Amino acid sequence: MFAFERMAGELWAHGAPEALVERCRVAADDERRHAELTTLAARRYGVEPLLPAPHARPLPTLLELARENTVEGCVRETWGALSAALQARTAQDPELAALYASIAPDELAHAELSWDIHDWLAERTDAEQLAQLAQLAHAELVAEHTDP
Repeated sequence: MFAFERMAGELWAHGAPEALVERCRVAADDERRHAELTTLAARRYGVEPLLPAPHARPLPTLLELARENTVEGCVRETWGALSAALQARTAQDPELAALYASIAPDELAHAELSWDIHDWLAERTDAEQLAQLAQLAHAELVAEHTDP
């Protein structure tokens, strides 16, 4: 949730279209709801989750923003959407299946938002930087989503 709130402010500061900024705000609201729902589910299983805290940072450059969006948005949000959809179909606990079914469409919307942010940033990025972003996305997929 904090990441989308921060992204909204950073995109606004860099002159992004209001539609992208507003979609980040909506995504932050979605993530707040997800945190509430998953906290309740965790507690049902006797676990008290640790929630992240917001942290301030200087305004990133467009390239820094593009790198973060590549990893956190394009790769991880897309992977999260796929994962939530799979969990919705395969969870043995019907309440967890319903939870994931409610989250999966939001995660897909967040992934789409990330790719739309990527497109906006790509218009402000040169060919060499775009190639570096593609390599970064590939490396993230390999590092995070393969068996050791």
